[in-house]
Amino acid sequence: RQRQMCIRDSLSKAPETDPGDAFQYWNGGYALLAGIIEEQSGKSFEDYLRSRVFKKAGMRSAGLTGDKIPQKEQARGYQSGAQDRWASDHPYGSYGWQYKGMGGVVTDAEGLAKFLHAYAGGKIVDQDFVKEAVKPAGKQGGLHNRGLGWEVNWDFPSKSYRIEHGGSVRGFQASGAYVLGPKLSVVLLSNRGDCP
Repeated sequence: RQRQMCIRDSLSKAPETDPGDAFQYWNGGYALLAGIIEEQSGKSFEDYLRSRVFKKAGMRSAGLTGDKIPQKEQARGYQSGAQDRWASDHPYGSYGWQYKGMGGVVTDAEGLAKFLHAYAGGKIVDQDFVKEAVKPAGKQGGLHNRGLGWEVNWDFPSKSYRIEHGGSVRGFQASGAYVLGPKLSVVLLSNRGDCP
């Protein structure tokens, strides 16, 4: 029921601009995608991630907030003015539709690098989709060059595109980039949520 409400609410309003004319980051789009994945696959989003993303990418250390992960296998996150927490502790109480699709993956630097290589290499989605997803949707030189879920920038040294995405939640920050030409990934993880 919550999934159907998420999908219905997300699709109830018409777009404010034509595709490619403007950019506005919206976490709700990822929740909508999680709902569509559940509807089409017949699996929970969590099970879908485990079988279609983590397993295919070889992410042995990946899980989700709320999973029972031994504390010795995870980082503790720190943030000024907030309670410390383990990576698997959910920052918002539960992995519900207020968060599903837009966050909640718990992994290490190797796991995130494996995801980037598997995604760009066509192991998670097919290569035709990858080519479409990494095309900048906006005009070059604009405020944002976005693909499908990625920031897309021209990497001058490699003369190819670089895709990247980052995120933060109480106590943690993450950023992953993949340079398509040389097939190079760069991953930065921090267990300080208030570092610039």
